[in-house]
Amino acid sequence: MSQTPRTVDPQADPYLLGWAAVSRHLRRGLSWSGHERDTAYLGVGDGSFVDVSWVSGLAAEDDGRSILPLDLDHDGDLDLLRTGRGAPRLRILENRRNPAGAFIALRLLGPASQRDAVGARMLVTSTLGTQVRTRRAGDGFLSQVGPWEHLGVPAGESLGVTVIWPDGEREEFLGATSGGWFTLARGGGVARRWTPPSQRPEDPEEGFPEAPLRSEGRVILSSPLLLPALRGVDGTGQRTTLSGPREDEPGPTVLALFSADCATCVAELPELSKEAGNWLREGVRVLAVHADPASEGLRGQGLLLKSGWPGGYLRADPETLRVLEAVEGTLSDSDAPLVLPSLFILDPRGRLVALHRGAPDLEQVRADLGFTNDVEPSVRRSLASLSTGRWLRPAEELGSAALREVLQRRGLFPAAEALERRELADRKQWDPRVLLPVIRSRWQTGQRQQARSLCARLLAELPLDEEALRLSASMATVDGDWEQAVTSWRALERLRPRAADVLLGLTFALVQAGEQGAAGAARQRLVAVSPEAAEQLDRMLRAYERKGAAEDPEEGGQ
Repeated sequence: MSQTPRTVDPQADPYLLGWAAVSRHLRRGLSWSGHERDTAYLGVGDGSFVDVSWVSGLAAEDDGRSILPLDLDHDGDLDLLRTGRGAPRLRILENRRNPAGAFIALRLLGPASQRDAVGARMLVTSTLGTQVRTRRAGDGFLSQVGPWEHLGVPAGESLGVTVIWPDGEREEFLGATSGGWFTLARGGGVARRWTPPSQRPEDPEEGFPEAPLRSEGRVILSSPLLLPALRGVDGTGQRTTLSGPREDEPGPTVLALFSADCATCVAELPELSKEAGNWLREGVRVLAVHADPASEGLRGQGLLLKSGWPGGYLRADPETLRVLEAVEGTLSDSDAPLVLPSLFILDPRGRLVALHRGAPDLEQVRADLGFTNDVEPSVRRSLASLSTGRWLRPAEELGSAALREVLQRRGLFPAAEALERRELADRKQWDPRVLLPVIRSRWQTGQRQQARSLCARLLAELPLDEEALRLSASMATVDGDWEQAVTSWRALERLRPRAADVLLGLTFALVQAGEQGAAGAARQRLVAVSPEAAEQLDRMLRAYERKGAAEDPEEGGQ
């Protein structure tokens, strides 16, 4: 079996590059395990088994990781939690067999130094014989079912329970009967009955949210998510912004993404148009966003007129569609195509608070418009969680950093940069130096002109930033833009007059720019600072001359 290497080069190591490629395929919906269906077998009591995969609902095709048996609802039977690599990450399969007391659940309580009594063995004796369970620290891949051991036993029986503790000591426990939960504390000798908690809190906290309405493809964000500027073309051909702060109209925004070629979109538009009229009267900005090419613009407008659409209309830019696709991909951790129709609910500051993919439940959308107001964070987290239970610790918030990473991975660098600027402006912390990693990324990916333009913009705001000047000088030198290279190296020399690398770069650029007198003076300063660097400069100049001669044979032969 291969092992994870101890040290790797993030940029070139084949191990990390391989995992990155695997992740790309998984996000596109490909299967890690070849779409192998899960299989479940039922023992019939005579030593044989029957395949019950399909009838039990266990024949899932997605890439599974672990199946954990535990009594989630405390009704005496074992339910199943199934974890997977892709969505859905978690499947809960409820067991509705109802054992009518034909079970016992036991929990060991060791001393303080070994509270979970890992390694202990439990022997449970009934009229059917003796069953043995060993307390283990783990039960599956990246998973653990908890401290309770659940056994099937005949109903209405007193049971013999023996524990062999990890150090070998044997202890008998009295009082265990079928149909209940019992704790076995070392040294107690008596199985103490444990009462499961009520399914409903007796004294719920004030303001605790009720179970939300459900809608397939609905996502509530645990915290509002900043978006980059989303742009489109309105019905008059003017470019405008779909999202952003609404200083003039302090209300939420609903972006209704549709296509004239989407049958679901066409079918849903009349009802959506009727409800959108109600939202408009309540101060909600409603925009229909056409996802088709410019050639289909009139068709999209005609579809809206036919359905009685009361709000605004925009045709989204291709990059805006890619950004919205990245937003959906960030929320689902996938690279699946953009879902049509989709409704994006934004608060007055232009932040995403809810997303509905597919045919929308309009009653649910109306309820979710409440998330555009100042909502208690615990309420958002509760409704954004897998169920409506309480959080025992703060939920990890998505944040715009995750969206920026997805945008960059998809090559949407301008959108990622705009998002970072907006985030910092929102915090009143804008610093032009955040462009530095973007400049390097553009340069490394071959977008040289864009990198240099961004660097020039940064220097316009921070003309004495040493790191930006170094980038400008280096990029101009590589591109052979000797005028700009000389300008940048000279600015650096004013900041670092005795830096050998700066004097070397300046002298080299002056020679190539034909400023021989200035180059000679710069070389004298370089020799005074570092003779070794002066020798390196001479080698560089000779190599550059040989390269020029090789590229122009006629000039080299004269």
